[in-house]
Amino acid sequence: MTSEFDIAEWARTHKACFEMTPLTEMRGSERIQVGYNVDLYALLPMDKPAGEERRAAGAEIWEKLKAVVESATKDGGAARFEIEPARVGAIMRQQNDLQPEINLRARVFHADDYFKAVTNEERDRIPAFEKRLTAIGLKPGRW
Repeated sequence: MTSEFDIAEWARTHKACFEMTPLTEMRGSERIQVGYNVDLYALLPMDKPAGEERRAAGAEIWEKLKAVVESATKDGGAARFEIEPARVGAIMRQQNDLQPEINLRARVFHADDYFKAVTNEERDRIPAFEKRLTAIGLKPGRW
């Protein structure tokens, strides 16, 4: 799907951005970081009439975000990558002046053991992944 559209142009048009946060779990009484949450956001076009047309636009944007994150993670190595189901509605973040956005959340963790802690070497690779997202046209945090 990524070959069907210019990601950088689409990202500019839809003000696509990303955030990465630690994915943590409890192991007994200890909280450990097992991976990362990758959130992608893109503006929902409010020029579409409320109802079915706007919902269809939101679903199309979510599919594009999915193609973007799949493109950025295609050489993910030994990590497992899961995309959470699409949310029903738009979200509004203060970071983007409460403009309605479509959100896609993916979780990245060890393929062989979900509860395996993230290593320092893996943490060191995160800036490279963020650079890949930026290189294909997304902005970190907000536009």
